[in-house]
Amino acid sequence: MFLLLFIGCENDNPIIPNDECGIPNGDNSTCLDECGVPNGDNSTCPTVEYNEYLCEGDNCNFIEGYVQFIGDAPNMRPLTLNSDPYCEEYWENIDGPYSESFLLNDNGYLQNAIVWIERIDNQPIIFDNSNIQNISLNIEGCIHVPRIIPILLDQPLIIHNNDLTLVNVHSMSTINPEFNYAMPPGISPLEQIFYFEEEPFYVKDDVHPWVKSWIQVFNHPYFAVTDENGYFKIENIPTDVTYRVVLWQERLFTELPESYEEYNSPYTSFEISNNYYIFNYSLSKPIKKDN
Repeated sequence: MFLLLFIGCENDNPIIPNDECGIPNGDNSTCLDECGVPNGDNSTCPTVEYNEYLCEGDNCNFIEGYVQFIGDAPNMRPLTLNSDPYCEEYWENIDGPYSESFLLNDNGYLQNAIVWIERIDNQPIIFDNSNIQNISLNIEGCIHVPRIIPILLDQPLIIHNNDLTLVNVHSMSTINPEFNYAMPPGISPLEQIFYFEEEPFYVKDDVHPWVKSWIQVFNHPYFAVTDENGYFKIENIPTDVTYRVVLWQERLFTELPESYEEYNSPYTSFEISNNYYIFNYSLSKPIKKDN
């Protein structure tokens, strides 16, 4: 998988890589090899480094990029809903639902990856938290919408059961208190608050075993989730600070490794062109698991 990261001044049209090497101008004569070396000279592999950049002045107050998977993608199987007649009837005349654990478009760009930044000195990132909005988790058609939920400390998560069947919302959190709610049809929305940072954990439905969503709790708002085109954008980043850029996807990492060297290896390239910083990452293949 490649993470193509563009950092620079605001513009109306995001840069989209045109070839398999992630090179905007389509010149793939300098494709990187497995060591991240242009021209295929892999006699000496580059050393692993942090993925970091330095924002200076107003040149770097946003990040945008694309996440692309290169390789044989797993087949996303249809979900089996026969344990609940309501769920079967809901989807009777609709194509789906399918497993959403590894969603790729036709060009291999990956949806539902979380991308965020962290200060390289591990200090907190200061931001204005006076206008925090609620986030919703909806149960619709016996699945969770959205599947991926990055959320701030103290930001209300409002849980809605829009289905006409009993559902259960059960978190697998280990730092924040675990919650386990039964939600019959017509119940008022429930509110959940998270008071501690926490790496991604999943939320399941004990009544419908195929149902799953993921929550990650942040202490700053500088994160994004890739859309159906693998695109993400993080805006209004404080300047004059060096950051790490980190990525998580449920089929690639079910937990964060202990070291960023391990997490981001191999470090494949670093290029500067037209005030854009481009990072390419070749990450491990998806693990074998479903829903």
